[in-house]
Amino acid sequence: MRTKQLCDFETKVSEINNHLSHTVFVFKQFAIDNDKVTAELPEEFTTKVYAKNEFAKQFNVKLKDIAEQADKSFDYILDTLFVFTNTQFEVYLKEVYLFAKNNSQLNLAEPPETKVYETIIERIGIDLETDIDNLRVSTYDYFRFRRNAIMHRDKSKRVQGALEDLIKGRNPDKIFKAKQLNGTELNQNWKRYTRALDDKSAKGYTIRTFDFANRDISKFTLTELFDVFNFFRLYASTIDKIILQKIEKKYLLEHLIKQHKINYGTEKDDNLKKFSIRFQRTNKLELNLEITSEEIEKIYDNGI
Repeated sequence: MRTKQLCDFETKVSEINNHLSHTVFVFKQFAIDNDKVTAELPEEFTTKVYAKNEFAKQFNVKLKDIAEQADKSFDYILDTLFVFTNTQFEVYLKEVYLFAKNNSQLNLAEPPETKVYETIIERIGIDLETDIDNLRVSTYDYFRFRRNAIMHRDKSKRVQGALEDLIKGRNPDKIFKAKQLNGTELNQNWKRYTRALDDKSAKGYTIRTFDFANRDISKFTLTELFDVFNFFRLYASTIDKIILQKIEKKYLLEHLIKQHKINYGTEKDDNLKKFSIRFQRTNKLELNLEITSEEIEKIYDNGI
């Protein structure tokens, strides 16, 4: 059981992942293809060596400096994709919130424009102390503070204030909940979580290389960003499941009926078998809800 909004979010994360993989490939291939000319002509400028490139004038540097510039550009790309992934997660939260607002017994206001995560969690009625395990909640808080540091601080000053306190495990102004895991504890707990998956040969998103205790947060490694993608997939699926569990099944079925009519029209199918196949197809795309044959037969008999 999961929403279409979750599927859309996972698709977006996969697209980000693919674009990053393509960027890594292009950067690496350029270095391989131009290693000889860079070594032979280190003092020559890109405008001369790559005169056929229409963008050479916008990147007029000596060949010996390209590698350093590439490293800086790559760090910038990783920062940008990290922030963008956080933003896409908030977009998902708004979209799944709207789904709950329009297709449930829950009395929900319009989605918030600010403090999206906190407000939606509170309005939906998710208890971060009991409904979600502390490892996931603590990890999201770390990523949230790190996103804020990237957006509002100079690179050399990112590890300050709340983020530094979180990494070290300090809580001077009690800005963190008592259960908040510090950097070392996050590392230890993710290792245990990953080991448990591996021991059972179970599939699942996890974090394998990210170092939450590292105080040098001026940049990400490539594998760390892949871990970020996996975490947001995991956390979104966790929240998605909780939200669906809070919605009475009759409202979910009503949503599927509406979508089925959009997909196949309002004319009743010739027989129950044909309807059942089509309706389950709609269900698989929308919610992947467990529906009994009796429930499908009842919907069919009511005229759809």
